[in-house]
Formats: sequence, C-alpha cells, structure tokens
Amino acid sequence: MRCGVVLLVAVLSLGTGAAESLSETANDQIQENFDINQFLGTWFALATGCNCSWFNQYKEVMTITKVVLSTSEESNTFIGTFQYDRNGTCIHHVGRYTKKDIAGHFVFNSTGAYAESADIRVIKINYQEYAFLLIHASKGADHSKSVSLYGRTRNLTKETTEEFKEFALRQGIPEDMILFLPEKGKY
Repeated sequence: MRCGVVLLVAVLSLGTGAAESLSETANDQIQENFDINQFLGTWFALATGCNCSWFNQYKEVMTITKVVLSTSEESNTFIGTFQYDRNGTCIHHVGRYTKKDIAGHFVFNSTGAYAESADIRVIKINYQEYAFLLIHASKGADHSKSVSLYGRTRNLTKETTEEFKEFALRQGIPEDMILFLPEKGKY
C-alpha cells in the first residue's frame, strides 16, 4: 500500500485501495446522533496513526493538513478539499465522501493521481473542537487500520490529545506509529 499525506481526515496519509468493511468493536462505535451539517466546514488533520508497515518511511514528510468539508450536488455525498505544505509548495487534493446507511459512516474516494478509497467512521466528535476518525483500507491481500485526529483549530487541549492517543492504542495502533503532525507552512 502507498501513503499520501495525512488528511480527513488525514485520509491521504493512509495507504489505501478498495474500501474494506469496518466491523463494530465493543469499545468504539460510531458517534451517536451524528450530524453531518455540524461536521461540515474547516478542520485540521493534527494527528494520525497506522498499523501499516510503510508508515514509518513517510513520517518525515507528513504535516498538518487543512481539510474543508462541503456539500455536494448529490445528496448522499460531500466533498473534502485538502491542503498541506510539501517542500514549500501548497498541495491540494479533492476527495468525495459517500454517506453509508449509518450517520457518521462514509466511504472516501479521492480524485486524481491517488485514486484512493477507504471506509471511515467518526467515532467521537465535539463539533466545535475535535473529531476522532477510524479508517480501514485494503488493497489486494494488504489491510490497514488508521486513526486520525481532526481539530477545528491547529491546537487542541492536552486532554484531547491524550484521549486520542488512548483511542489509537485501543485500535491496536503501536505507540511508535502514532504521530502528532508538525506545522509546515500556513494555508
């Protein structure tokens, strides 16, 4: 699997292929009463983690990503626009999220060169502050599980970042594979 750069979600930082169905776990289910309208707007992908073997080789290039989620002409989809700095250049990617049967559950499909797809669930959200995302992806026989922390601002409380780290560990993400992203450039 390949890695882009952290998004929605830090989704472009995921190694992805065809979306794999994500089974519920006893501890981490989709956020109750999820409201897509409150989820839309500007977020920053601030942290990510992955159980993927390729993750370490991309840690040095990952950076905070600005994520803008907006409505689409199609009622069952919304659009994600992602911006991040890569060697002094502002990079843009666009992806489409298709809503699933349960509010807070989506399939992400990026457009362009990456052609990525991932199963995404919003596990916990405070619409004004943060969101915890759980992402499953597969490509052939390779499967990955990733987590992402989104914030409405670039800085979250220590309590929130510690809670995210605990969430990632509960998902089986090794501690050395959890990355709080550095700021590189402004957008």
